[in-house]
Amino acid sequence: MFIAISGKTRSISKSSSAFNLSCIFVKYLRVAPNMTDADLLLALDQSRSMCQYWRLVLEYAESFAGAFCISSNRTHVAVIKFGTEAEVVFNFDKYSDCTPLQKAIGNIYSEGGSTNIVDALRRSRKIFTASNGARNGVPKILVMITDGRASVKAKKTVKEAKKTTAAGIIIFTVGVGFGVNKDELEKIASKPEYFFANDSVDLSSIVEKLRVATTTSTTTTTAMPVKKTSITTTSRSLNDFAVLDV
Repeated sequence: MFIAISGKTRSISKSSSAFNLSCIFVKYLRVAPNMTDADLLLALDQSRSMCQYWRLVLEYAESFAGAFCISSNRTHVAVIKFGTEAEVVFNFDKYSDCTPLQKAIGNIYSEGGSTNIVDALRRSRKIFTASNGARNGVPKILVMITDGRASVKAKKTVKEAKKTTAAGIIIFTVGVGFGVNKDELEKIASKPEYFFANDSVDLSSIVEKLRVATTTSTTTTTAMPVKKTSITTTSRSLNDFAVLDV
């Protein structure tokens, strides 16, 4: 069994009694001021299979939000969460500053339920509209954080993903939790290399691909390389981190 901590894996025993780990955890990332603008939608899996990983899901989401320059005329962020159904947490025009945005993400609660990725994809397409604060002329990015184990309308998942990509939305998938369905998440992602498993997650590498995806979809802004600048040391429970059998 391995535990994923800031993109690095540490081997532990299934019978380990170490319930408190002191580790370095990347709380968020910072980028150069002229990072390409985008409308970034975070889709968070709150289903029963993800309950024990919910804190990790939120910290990833906070990190992705902090990787862009958040303001009324730069990058906008919206969030949906999905279980048996998908629901909007807040729209693109809700926050124009990174600090309250990250605080709001950190306060999102999980309601459990089944895993309806199909509804999450359908809701994602609907939220990229002007009535929800989305804009024309900026890249549309969807980052879905999930274990990929759909339990509702599972056979329609890939079809809905293709419709979402066809609508001009670039999909990234981040697999978190026990028994991640890697094959499914690779198919959901707009490109196979846009899928990341949580046993090898490096937030800076994901943000770099986000940067490339946004800059190649528009020629109006030149982006700068990503920098890690904020790292916090904290003591965490073992259950706060995603675990995978290898």
